[in-house]
Amino acid sequence: MGTNPFSTRFFQPGAIRYDWESDEQFQHCIGRLLEGREPLVIVGPHGSGKSTLVSTLWNECNDRGIPSRVIRLTSSEPNHRKLIRELAEWRHLHLVFIDGLEQLHPWLVIGLRWIARSLRVRLVGTAHQSIPGWSILWETRVDLRSERAVLESLLREYPPRVVDQILASDAWRVSRARHGSNLRESLFDMYDWWQTNETHLS
Repeated sequence: MGTNPFSTRFFQPGAIRYDWESDEQFQHCIGRLLEGREPLVIVGPHGSGKSTLVSTLWNECNDRGIPSRVIRLTSSEPNHRKLIRELAEWRHLHLVFIDGLEQLHPWLVIGLRWIARSLRVRLVGTAHQSIPGWSILWETRVDLRSERAVLESLLREYPPRVVDQILASDAWRVSRARHGSNLRESLFDMYDWWQTNETHLS
């Protein structure tokens, strides 16, 4: 048996590119990202691709030589300490991506806007809903097209019919019904299913 394509490392942020419906959407998003100074927010539910989109945009900035940084906020340490450690570097950056704004106290979010404005740095955050004073850059969502695109990326070394078999499986249908907009949780679910069914896929 080969490596399980549903191992977390294959779909963690940065492992795959965000799936755009068209190049026009991508160019529109990049254009908005690089113009202006107001803070921007990427909005969407858990597991809908916000962190993946942040990684994709950050990689594009690197390719263009635009100084930027990603700060991923978690519950494993006080996030204000993480941000304080990063502030000294902000004056050398053009863009700062903050993944997980909902982890911060609202007053800290307001303070970040003031700091970024004074340092002439543009903030781009992610959140589950819109934030007053932040313009929405993009709204992530999960539909049949994006489900197929993610599976095709994870299973690119397998025949295309394998993706169809997974989409038609009871395990996938049950998982998607359970998790709704959270595609990431369904990918977690498929790890054990793949371990059991890989040899039966053709």
